[in-house]
Amino acid sequence: MELFAKRVLRYIYRNRLYVKDFVASRLTEKRYKHSLSVAKLCEEFALNNGYDMHIAYYIGLFHDIAKYMPKDEMVKWMNSICPENMEYPVAVWHGFVGAAVTKDIFLIDDPIVYNAIYHHVLGTSQDPYAMMVFCADKLDPLRGYDSSKLIEICNKDIKKGFDLVVQQNREYLKRG
Repeated sequence: MELFAKRVLRYIYRNRLYVKDFVASRLTEKRYKHSLSVAKLCEEFALNNGYDMHIAYYIGLFHDIAKYMPKDEMVKWMNSICPENMEYPVAVWHGFVGAAVTKDIFLIDDPIVYNAIYHHVLGTSQDPYAMMVFCADKLDPLRGYDSSKLIEICNKDIKKGFDLVVQQNREYLKRG
């Protein structure tokens, strides 16, 4: 891609122009609102933990970008980017595929963004941005339960908050 085009894209992303419309076009209204909420929470976590708010915001905004991709299309992406992860349930694939879609279609070629989106479903990365989006996704106030105490902990110490959210998530999954 030409240098000029890349600079224009960087300007668009840095100033959050059109990006919300791109994301909204790929999600249901409910999922789009969730993604906006997760983006704001990621931004808050970044601000309070000393990380880049713009990067965190985009990770949150794009984290579910592949959530509603048709299964046959998702299979093609999975075979291309990480066939070793085909063993995971289909519901998990949107993290892996979403990372690639964000890079290849939306041209956000940042390894931090890629890694965080890739790992956001399983919480398998210790990168601070990956921890932020994992926590923000699980603690999104739109989910309908009181997550304010864990949000407060994440705002003070994302690693401590992440460990608690992972523990809580494991307990939730055990209950079925």
